Amino acid sequence: MRRARWLLPLSVFLLAPAVQAVQFSDVTVAWKQQEASEILAEWQKYSAREQQIKAFQERAKSGQTAEAEAPPEPYPFDVTLVPLAFQKLNEALSEQPFRPDIHYHLGLYYQLAGDLERAEKSYSYAFHLAKKQERDDVAFSARLNQANIYAEKDEKDKALQLYQEILETGIEPLTVKNNIEVLFQEKQGGGGGGGSSNNKDDQDQDQNKDQNKDPDPNAPIQNGKDQPQKAPQNPQGGYVKRLLEEIENQEVEIRGREYDKSPKERPRDKDW
Repeated sequence: MRRARWLLPLSVFLLAPAVQAVQFSDVTVAWKQQEASEILAEWQKYSAREQQIKAFQERAKSGQTAEAEAPPEPYPFDVTLVPLAFQKLNEALSEQPFRPDIHYHLGLYYQLAGDLERAEKSYSYAFHLAKKQERDDVAFSARLNQANIYAEKDEKDKALQLYQEILETGIEPLTVKNNIEVLFQEKQGGGGGGGSSNNKDDQDQDQNKDQNKDPDPNAPIQNGKDQPQKAPQNPQGGYVKRLLEEIENQEVEIRGREYDKSPKERPRDKDW
């Protein structure tokens, strides 16, 4: 009996370091990922501003800028921090290899670095892990970015398939519809920002109005940019319209199936 009395305290004593190690690992991973995500957020702002500067320079060469229009100011960011973000994410991944948010941030890193193949794979893995762990926020962002990468790579059929899959979740349908509309507007215009030059000039002027606004670091990257793409005001042709009508019909069918599954109230007997 005297030996048995020591078994429980001894087991607790032996397990305590293991529990502390797990807790310390969680804190360490969270800290490393937080540090990496902050760097990625600043890098995202920097990349968006560089795109705005490049767009301004292209408009200036073609004489499309106003006389009083000033070029966007560079965003202050130390690019030497980029390898540190990659290092922190890999260290966190070695500690907890099945955390979907770590794989999502790795996808974000690769996308900002221009490595779309690795970015797509990281987003895909993050999505499947998030679905298993019921992390709907990570699953949605990973799937949306994966679809945008397909669109950027001109793999429009794959992009459309994922966009429709996202629409069925009922999350932010307007953002997805706008991306679909832009996607097929480009396809109709020649696959690379087609359309008339007047429409392009109008879009450049609209984009220039907001060029000095800092992007939201929490917004998922859309086609390598910081904000969701806006749909054209006057889409050319009827293909996009038919596509969106089909999407609306799918949403009606989904709601109809949900209504059929819901319990229905029995009709009341008539009084006459």
